[in-house]
Formats: sequence, structure tokens, C-alpha cells
Amino acid sequence: MRTLRDYRWKPIVIAEALRDFGAIWYLDSSVFFTKANVSHVCDLVTCHRNVTDRPPMLPSAARDLREANEKHEDGWNRDIWARNLKECRKGQYLLHGYSGHGILSVTHPNVYTYFPTNPSQLKKQKAKMYDAGFVYAVNTRQTMMDIVKWYFLCALQQDCMGQKGAVLGCHFPNEDRFSAYAGCHRFDQSIINLVLANQFWYDRRYYVSEIVDFFRIERGGSQLNYDDQLGCIRVL
Repeated sequence: MRTLRDYRWKPIVIAEALRDFGAIWYLDSSVFFTKANVSHVCDLVTCHRNVTDRPPMLPSAARDLREANEKHEDGWNRDIWARNLKECRKGQYLLHGYSGHGILSVTHPNVYTYFPTNPSQLKKQKAKMYDAGFVYAVNTRQTMMDIVKWYFLCALQQDCMGQKGAVLGCHFPNEDRFSAYAGCHRFDQSIINLVLANQFWYDRRYYVSEIVDFFRIERGGSQLNYDDQLGCIRVL
């Protein structure tokens, strides 16, 4: 863990917090809540308590078409939110902020030694990568055994998460941000997105909230005093 820029400490922090508190928001220092009430996000997880009759899941080809035709998340789309509540198929480990590219393009090829995957599915645009530094997670059996367990174990193995010689800077060939490797690695972010994609049919709609009206991300700015903006979030 001494090489902090491998970010191998982050899965351990998340796993221990989930163990101790049951449900958590994990935020990097660049993330700011812009709303006090985030119950509309939590509803995507709490729906599992009451769901009894889900509509049939769309086949992969239909979900490819949906990804191509539907507008990317912008604010809070109530129609998509209502559909997600009715389907109630999202996982209980939710990401939120789109990173601007796919998973395959920024994941070191050696990672697949540890995580066998379907590369043809991983090249599709519905296998988008989302920021690992902004997470809402609930301690359920699925979360801990199917997601956090593998995230945690990969962090303990340097050659899994902290690939030797890996760099953050990417060079996307022909501006292809999905189907070609860009020569970079996003460490913990690559791993958690790969684990989630493998678990949820290589479709980001099942591991992200699709709601972006409650936060903003500010990176690389000067140090500012945000004391007057501090407060508590509410889950109603």
C-alpha cells in the first residue's frame, strides 16, 4: 500500500467501511453534493425490498440499441428513473460520474489474467467506465461476495491492480474510446468497473445510478474554503 498512486488502499477502505456501517457514500475530495436530499438515488437500491414482479429483461441486442438511441444521463430523467424502479435490477454498488470512455480502452491487458471476461462485449458502448471515486454502496450478500470481495482481493495483489509500469495517461487510437486499448491503466477504477461489468451483463445501466443532478466534480483547482457549503445529506 506504500505506493499510494496504485490506489490499492481504496478497496480496503470501502470494504472495511461497508463492514462497519452497512451502507456508505464514498467520495473523493473532488466530489461535492449539490443537493441535501438524495433519496431518489437510494430508491434505486431500496426497491429490492418490495419488488415482486419485474418485467422481462431486454436481450443484449435490444440493450445495444437502447444504448445507441437514448440520450446519455443529464440531470434526473424521471421516465428512466421510473423504469429503473419498476425493473429494479440495479446492483447495490452504484457509480455515478461517467469518465468519458469504455472499460477495455483503459484497462491493462494483464488484468484479464485475474478476471476472465468477454472482450467483444467489453468493447461495446454500453460497457462505459464510471468514476470509482464516487460510490453509493449497501452491504448486501451480492455487494460483498460478488463485487467487493474481488475488488478487495485484487487490491492485495500488486500485479492485479497496480500493474508494473502502468500509466494514467491515455492515447486513444483514432479517437476510439471503446474498442482499442489506449496504453494506460486506471488502477482501482479499471478493476471495479470490470468487476461490475462482468457481474451486470456488460451494461452500465445496471451498475450506475443514471442520475447526475445531485453532485458536481471539481479537479485540479486551487484550495478553497468550503466550510459554508458543508452539511448533511438526507435519505427520506
